[in-house]
Amino acid sequence: MLNKIKLKNFKKFQQGEFQFHAGTNILIGANDAGKSTILKAIDIVLSQTGTDDWRNRSAYGTLMNNQAIQTFLSSDKSVADLPKIQIEAWLDLGTELNSAKFEGMNNSKQKQGQGVLFEFMFDEQFTIDFNQMVDESGDEMNFIPFEFYKATWRTFSGQNYSFRSNPLKSILINNDKTSGDSFSAYSNQLFGSLSLSNRNGIGIALKKALANVSSSTLLAENGLGVDVNRVRPADLLDAYDVNTQDNKLPLRDMGSGTENSVKTTLALKSESILVLVEEPENHLDFSATRQQVKLLQDANSVEGRQLIITTHNPMIASRLNLKNIIWIQENGESKSFEDIDEETATYFSRLDNVDILQVLMAPKLVLVEGPTEYVLMDPMINQVLKNSADQLGIHVISMGGDRYKRYVDLAVYLDHKMLIITDNDGKTGRIEDADQKNDENVKVVMPKDPKHFTFESVLYNENQSFIDEDDNFQSSKNDYWKSHKGLAKKLVYMLDHKVDTALMYFGKFTDEPGLNVPDYIKEGLIWLNTK
Repeated sequence: MLNKIKLKNFKKFQQGEFQFHAGTNILIGANDAGKSTILKAIDIVLSQTGTDDWRNRSAYGTLMNNQAIQTFLSSDKSVADLPKIQIEAWLDLGTELNSAKFEGMNNSKQKQGQGVLFEFMFDEQFTIDFNQMVDESGDEMNFIPFEFYKATWRTFSGQNYSFRSNPLKSILINNDKTSGDSFSAYSNQLFGSLSLSNRNGIGIALKKALANVSSSTLLAENGLGVDVNRVRPADLLDAYDVNTQDNKLPLRDMGSGTENSVKTTLALKSESILVLVEEPENHLDFSATRQQVKLLQDANSVEGRQLIITTHNPMIASRLNLKNIIWIQENGESKSFEDIDEETATYFSRLDNVDILQVLMAPKLVLVEGPTEYVLMDPMINQVLKNSADQLGIHVISMGGDRYKRYVDLAVYLDHKMLIITDNDGKTGRIEDADQKNDENVKVVMPKDPKHFTFESVLYNENQSFIDEDDNFQSSKNDYWKSHKGLAKKLVYMLDHKVDTALMYFGKFTDEPGLNVPDYIKEGLIWLNTK
């Protein structure tokens, strides 16, 4: 398996080290956090791929960290100051055949281990040329001459490394974008994931078949033949959907969504030990995404198979188990969820209607019990905190009920602030229990008086004069709601039509005069916004 990847001056990472575990690893994070960069680094070091620019695939200088470039340009511009890219893949190959080739101390830590080291660095044979260029350019030199650089791959034992001896037979499925002839590139990746004996067997079988064609009378009579030594299987391969044997359709002729699913299916049926998947949800509708999740879940159950997946899809993150998540943060650090409570992980793996990624990545989170509070939270935040939720970095989620215990577990594990707004349902015990839940990470607020059993009841009580005088608030014919009797008829109407009335008085929190936010919600929002 791949234990970790260590980066130096690679794209956004001046330094970075990311640990992986056996089985499935799910990389989450904001846009530009570096999730795709990590997959790209793994692909370069193990599969010797080029850059994303198919027109100049060996131009690794385009991947050099910008800060490293600027540091050099601000220096005296000596050979010793030139930056280099390093990517180290630390492997665990056990005592498998040929594992000794990968074992040694040829790594940045000079520590015994198994792995492969990629370096893109200055080639010293160009020292005279470089110094001459610096002398001629002086202070006007504003670039690094990557033409004087070289790319090398060596194992930790110091031996030259070739992708043909990739011990994990790794394959990258990039569903995010395509460049160049991506279909041929993918077919070649699949072919490369086969064992050496299988690749050789296919090559020999192809040559035998072509030799028979070459010796045919029709070709010979016309002075034609086939030079079988110039033909490689990789030049002729196309990828096909393995589930449509009777009517084979090449991958290149499929729609983007189907192509995505077929790529994943083929990769998971290949001999690859390490499968890298870039945003498996891309181009898929909800139903197809569920099928894709099932494919990945099945792959997760294959012993010896390792998956590293990037995603922005909450269903993929939760269904493949929160314990497999690695959060790539914007400061370049990562946080594993491997130690999260098993019951909490199982709880969220069964939910499709929760944006778990928003829960995990929001430093300030408001959880509300029902749709009314969810609809009204933005104007209430504006009134209390004099700013919008977006500007304050506050995310609002409806938890669809009062089962907030699992969310509390997440807040404590993440060390994030979480405000939970819920009803007391007329029960004194719930109010007392909520007070015990409060700590530096979590605050649970609800109406403090059991006779005000729900949000609407408190809203009416604290704004009674305004609501009674406003003709927009309609009245019910009844003065009771469920087991609660003797209620104001306008309150009963609010309780019977929660979402409709919430939409109606959405703007009344910003009107002058208008509705006041209930005190218990004010208290919670002020706490949430306090550092």
